[in-house]
Amino acid sequence: MRWTSLFAASVVAGAALTTSFQGRSAESESAVARLRRHAEYLASDELEGRGPKTKGIDRAAEYIAAQFASAGLRTNAYQGRAFQEFYLSRGYALGKPNHAEMVGPKGQRLALELGQSFTPLALGTAGKLDFPLAFVGYGISAPELGYDDYAKIDVQGRAVIVLRHEPQQGDEQSVFDGQRNSPHAFLSRKLAVAEQHGAKAVIFCNDGYNLGVRDNAPDNAQFTADKLLEFNTGGGAPRSSLPALHLQRDILDKLLHAAGAPSLLEFEKRADERLETNSRDLTGWRIQGVTTTVRTGKALKNVIGVLPGENGLQSEAILIGAHYDHLGLGGDGSLAPWTVDIHNGADDNASGTTVLLEVARRLAAQQPRLKRTVVFVAFSAEEMGLIGSERYVRAPLIPLDRTVAMLNLDMVGRLRQNRVTVYGVGTASEFQSLVTQHAGRQELAVRLSPSGYGPSDHATFHARGVPVLHFFTGLHADYHRPSDDADKLDYAGMDRIASMVTEIARELANRESRPSPKPTDWVADLDYGDDLETTDATPSPQERQEERPRLGVMLRSAAVRQGILVDSVIDGGPAHRAGLRAGDVILRADDQTMDATARLHQQLKTKKPGDSLMLEVQRGDLQLQLKVIFGSR
Repeated sequence: MRWTSLFAASVVAGAALTTSFQGRSAESESAVARLRRHAEYLASDELEGRGPKTKGIDRAAEYIAAQFASAGLRTNAYQGRAFQEFYLSRGYALGKPNHAEMVGPKGQRLALELGQSFTPLALGTAGKLDFPLAFVGYGISAPELGYDDYAKIDVQGRAVIVLRHEPQQGDEQSVFDGQRNSPHAFLSRKLAVAEQHGAKAVIFCNDGYNLGVRDNAPDNAQFTADKLLEFNTGGGAPRSSLPALHLQRDILDKLLHAAGAPSLLEFEKRADERLETNSRDLTGWRIQGVTTTVRTGKALKNVIGVLPGENGLQSEAILIGAHYDHLGLGGDGSLAPWTVDIHNGADDNASGTTVLLEVARRLAAQQPRLKRTVVFVAFSAEEMGLIGSERYVRAPLIPLDRTVAMLNLDMVGRLRQNRVTVYGVGTASEFQSLVTQHAGRQELAVRLSPSGYGPSDHATFHARGVPVLHFFTGLHADYHRPSDDADKLDYAGMDRIASMVTEIARELANRESRPSPKPTDWVADLDYGDDLETTDATPSPQERQEERPRLGVMLRSAAVRQGILVDSVIDGGPAHRAGLRAGDVILRADDQTMDATARLHQQLKTKKPGDSLMLEVQRGDLQLQLKVIFGSR
């Protein structure tokens, strides 16, 4: 639960408490009417709880875009539209067409039958196949072990045929980690090595040891037949820019024979006995065809409006954001999991979206124009793990090094006793006095927190070094329940918060100097919520006695679709010594897929000082294998 650990004491039962604020002007009365109108629509049953699978979330996006345009913002930033689309993928599937054949120098053809003799793999990308062929044994480059299939061959521009696993699999004395799979056996590693050597496609083939056809094969061989791998083997998503296929062994043996090369069994025997490589071009032979895959899921969209700046600072930006998605009919995120009912999410986060629209209207009416550009973003898929804001920071409208601040509005509709919590005041030197000043003008009492992390979209920007402020009025008994309805919002309080945020944004946009970023102590962020997790929290007495190893990292599983994002790495810790960096994504640990921090915690519980942990890590376009060695605390 995103806020429960920190704010459990803030839960208040019953209806909303309306803030009394005397002396509101006629403009405030008009603002309250606008805020009510927006919130009542966004939190209406018509929008079906703005869940990611509903039609209502698309209606909400269209409504927000229309309001941005009505306020005077530019709404044509992305191909003439207000929408930065991204795909909420549930995976990949085979599309059409998918066909391939081997073509020889004399016109010979070996036809391949989809699902019978070959299949594309989701580990690679789809595309046209028309490449000369080369055989590269196990596709391993490990000169430090005395074995390199690529040492005597140039595979630039070729499709390479690669055996699965590695030599000497039945030998406890094997240089490849004895009888266990070493990192060189992984399909993803073989793909990465082929790509590094300039290959254009990878064709995998089952090895004879695991098929039980080699002399030294075990009695309990994994395969009793030459079965093709499943299309979604390895997680069901691309890990390489190369097309990847799996072909039956007898097809490739026929091909090798036709090209005058030794059989697969002959090669494997030589590799086992002498670590001998026998890579070679298959002169004159090519693979031709095409593979097609399709993503399954739903397209979601961030909604973006732009208020251009002028007077020399317009190349820099202030970003103001709020997420507009919610839980739909409930499900895993609901605190009333026994119900199947529309969760309207009036406070979470129709309130923040509504205030975002009001701030946009007020700043767009500013004369003269603001000096810096202001980018307004209504994020989608926040409830699923900050996915919309992650999409934005990976392709920002204005580069993040020119985004001088991000202001985030999430749950600002239940002002009580005039109290607003503002996070991130420690992320820039000027923020504490700035917030205190403008909150005071609205007669708001602020609780200040220096941390820029936390379970909302501002954390995505803070992780990239952008100073952030996050505005929040606290939890209540209706949080993530069907009872979070628009009639419980404090619209007068939202008006005052809109005024405070407008003035803060105005000052940041017009100041000649940028805010001065400063780091916040990552240890202080551990108590914020369950979205950010660490393997270094204070151990219990039992854990101290057991001396359970710690990686020395802060992790965030929700920020990426696959794997676990490394937010921070402690200098000198085991992860740091292994070469792990902030921004890496942990895909696998000891050959187990990492799709949640809990899985990694479970892996760590099996370790003791002196043990090791093999991590498969995505770093940009590279895939790395890092070995963590645990010492004592």
